[in-house]
Amino acid sequence: MSVSPFILTRPTYSFINTLVNSVTSIPADNPDEEPVLRGFVSFVFPITILLDALIEEIEGGRSMGDEQIGVYQSIGQRLSLDYGIDGKECILRFICELQKRPISKWTVFGQLLTVLFTPISEGNRENLDMLKAYMAAQTLGSTDADCGSVYRKCDFSVFHYFEALQNVTSLFQSATKEEEDS
Repeated sequence: MSVSPFILTRPTYSFINTLVNSVTSIPADNPDEEPVLRGFVSFVFPITILLDALIEEIEGGRSMGDEQIGVYQSIGQRLSLDYGIDGKECILRFICELQKRPISKWTVFGQLLTVLFTPISEGNRENLDMLKAYMAAQTLGSTDADCGSVYRKCDFSVFHYFEALQNVTSLFQSATKEEEDS
């Protein structure tokens, strides 16, 4: 097997990670005694990054807008197939309602949802055209419009579910506190 000479001339960034762990033992005749150091085990992980391939991927790769349209379409199809609802309409409603609720300030999961469901206007022209409806939902959500009225084909609001869950949780906590007080 021969090695291509090109691989030896490519720009690379190499580094070595080393994980070291001590090997100790406790004397069998006195288990309360301090462990005795017997040696070390080292694991070495060399990593080489081919910089030309990385730069090519960054420069020629897909944009966030390109990825978003794929995610939105995939989730929309899954909602339609699994639950028999208009998946695209429900995603549009969610994006619209998301603008009215600052869930990114509540939890890390809220931040992730906000990043994923905030359309970004970058990418190739075809995907930007496909993202227009999602960007319109985002703009609509920033106004006083009623997202449920605009996106009537989706009669389900994720945020109503969260509000109902919060109410049930509050009732449960109140009942638990009353039991503890009595």
